Order: sequence, then structure tokens, then C-alpha cells
Amino acid sequence: MHAAIRLPQRIPNLNLTIYEKNPEIGGTWYENRYPGVACDVPAHSYTLIYEPNPEWSEFYASGQEILRYLQRVADKYDIRKYMKFNHKCLGGTWNEEKGKWKVEIEGPDGKKLSDECDVLITATGILNNWKWPDIPGLDSFKGTRVHSAVWPEDLDLSGQNVAVIGNGSSAIQIIPRLQKIVNRLDAYARGTTWISPPLAGSKVEEHNPGGGNSNSPPKNITNIVTFEEEQIRKWKQDKAAFDQFRREIEYEQHLSYKALLQGTEDQKAGEAFFTDMMKKKLEKKPEIFEQLLPSFPPGCRRLTPGPGYLEALVQPNVDFIKTKIKQIHPDGIETEDGKIRKVDVIVCATGFDVSGQKYIPLTGRNGVKINDKWAKQPVAYNSFAVDEFPNCFITAGPNITLSNGNLILMFEKVVEYAAKSIKKMQREGIKVMVVKKEAVDDWKEYCDNFFPRTVFATKVFR
Repeated sequence: MHAAIRLPQRIPNLNLTIYEKNPEIGGTWYENRYPGVACDVPAHSYTLIYEPNPEWSEFYASGQEILRYLQRVADKYDIRKYMKFNHKCLGGTWNEEKGKWKVEIEGPDGKKLSDECDVLITATGILNNWKWPDIPGLDSFKGTRVHSAVWPEDLDLSGQNVAVIGNGSSAIQIIPRLQKIVNRLDAYARGTTWISPPLAGSKVEEHNPGGGNSNSPPKNITNIVTFEEEQIRKWKQDKAAFDQFRREIEYEQHLSYKALLQGTEDQKAGEAFFTDMMKKKLEKKPEIFEQLLPSFPPGCRRLTPGPGYLEALVQPNVDFIKTKIKQIHPDGIETEDGKIRKVDVIVCATGFDVSGQKYIPLTGRNGVKINDKWAKQPVAYNSFAVDEFPNCFITAGPNITLSNGNLILMFEKVVEYAAKSIKKMQREGIKVMVVKKEAVDDWKEYCDNFFPRTVFATKVFR
């Protein structure tokens, strides 16, 4: 979306075509529709920098509300004219003689077609490569089986006996919603995880009368924090006040960076704070705290605030199951201790492949394939440029993600860099622009020396 807005603004003589596999704008917020889907970044910072939105109804906006925001922005800038919906990119091949990319596309009728471009920008995102978990017998289950990434809109789980497999961000959002309506919920958690206080938590407390203070875990953040019409009206009328609110949110998120450096006082204090909060919320079932507590520090995996998740786990109709699943039967799930729990529905909240090693099949110079190049370790200069892949910019490349802020800002910066590069190519008659291997190697060396000092270098699983 940002590319569809900014590139025509920055480059007046641009011929822009965007191929979108879905029938509408929205990406992950169009595709993900499971109960409780929401962003884990405060909504007022989760916007395009030039399109603030004072009308968010919740501190952590729902997926549906984010989708509506994106569609409003698309309408405002009239970007659909650049887009071909229901067109999936199958791959691209660089032609050295022409200095162009040949892109293969699958149209809405399944027919294959091709296109050529001087510059290729891949903007496929990160959370879109899902698959069923590799569990013996999964296909034999006779009840309802769903994956969080392709949730049926008409699915009603009221009064059902439900199993949720996984304890990543999707499961953490799904379980509080289902717990309230199902008869019984079995929560299968293979790994451990930190459930964090809300990002920019002091702002949550300001808008939540039950919230505690900055020196102790908030007392009542089970419910989603909402904004009253009066507050929204004030922000719409006072742009300066609203901009200040956004800056304060961003500042508080970025300030947490110090807690990501191993051995610092901030890192130790953060871990103690998270531990205390989780222990208090799991007091009714202290065994869950022991089973859920990670051996790695907070931030090693992306933090998930998960309002209501821990509270749901201690409810009478929820069983937290740490024992590994052995196999699935037609009517239930068997764990390695021999217990079989019968269920009506299995929800696989098992996430996406985020390894970066199953990227769009791109073939660069000398027949080099990006997935072969990235087989051992995905590496790209500043996350967006790969040697041997000329005139190509990747918006969601290796190391672009961050644990203490807004990923949209990172995407914006890649697009701005691409726009400057394209303008330079036009202005100076440059046919081919490609990052040097030495620059990529230098960047990799920098990362390899920087990350061992952070929590990201610690092992995730016990």
C-alpha cells in the first residue's frame, strides 16, 4: 500500500503495476479472521506515518478495524488503479541482456501470464506461508478441523469441546475468546512463552481505571482498553495533542530497547517484572506458571501482550496440556502419556513459516536462485538488497523485524529507499543497480557481532 502511494508521488513518470493475490487490499488483515485477531502494537502508532488515525476505538485495534483503516486509505489515494487483484506472483527471473525482470503470474482463472519490469519490489509480507502441523493422524479426525490462518467466517463453537494446538500469538488471542463460549477447552502448548504487559503500558493505564501504575503489573487489563467518543472527538479537534500522544507511545516502545541487551539492569528488571506479573495472574493454577515460564529472556521471541490469555488458562473449563501430542484419533487427541481427550473441534494455531527460506522463487544473475542462496542463512544488505539480484528491493527481508516498535515504519523506509534509487537510475541513465557482495558480507559481519550482545542470541527452547 505504501509503495502504491509513495512511488507515484516521488516519481511522476512511473509505470506502476501491483500484483495482489487476494481480491482486496489488506494483506494479513484481510486474510486473518480468527476470533480475537488484533495487532499487538498500540493502534495509534500502527499507521502510515502520514495517515494518523485518531478514531481507533481500541488501544490494540482488531483486525477488522485495521482492515477498514487500510481500505479508507486506499480509497483516499485511489491506489486500486495500480493493482491487479487475484493475481499471484509465481516467481521472477532476471534478464541480464535486457536489464529487466520477467515475472510469472497466475491469474484469477488459473491461467499463467508474464510481465516485464525494470525494477522489482517484493512486498509479500511475512505471515502468509501457513501449513497444517505435522501430527500423525491429523487427517483422520472426523470432527471440525480449522487453521487459524484460514478461519471460516460462519464457524460457531458455542458449547463445543475444543482443542487449541499452539501457544504463539494466534493462540494467545484466540483462547480468551473461545474460553467464554465453549464447553471445554484443551490448550496444547509445546513451547514456553513470555506474556508481556501491554506495550506502552502506561498509556493503557491512563485509559483504564483499573490499571495499577508503572511500578507494578497492571491490576485489571483483562479487557481490551477502549476509547470513548469524547476522547476521540478531542483528538480529532486538537491535532497537536493527538500527535503528542502518538509520540509518547512511540517513545515508550523504543525505550524498551535497553531491555533487549543481555545482562543490563533493564533486561534483568524486565524479566523480574514479567515473571511477577505472570505468577500473579496464574495464582489459581500455579503449575501452569512453572510449565509456561521460559528459560530464555523476554524479547528473544517477539513479545505478546495477550490481554486475557493467562486469565483464561485458569478458568474451570480450560485444561493446559504441556505433554507432547502423540497422535490424533478420529474423535480426539492422544498425548505421549497415553491419555486420550475427546473433542469436537481442533484449532491449529500453529503459525507460519517465518524462516525466510521459502521465498518467492527469484532467479538472479548467473541462474542463482534466492532460496538456494538463503538455504543456510537468509542475508540481505539492510534487509532489502541481495547481491546477484539487480534492480530488486525486498520490503520484508532478513532482520527487518523488531521487538520494540512498529514494523510499518520499517516497510516505509524500504520503499523510500527504493524510490530514491529509482529516481537516481532515471536521472543518470543507470540500467542496473545491485548491491556489492562485499557490502552484504560487511552487513552480515556487523549483524553477527551485534546480535550476540542481545537477547535474540539466546536459545528459545529448553
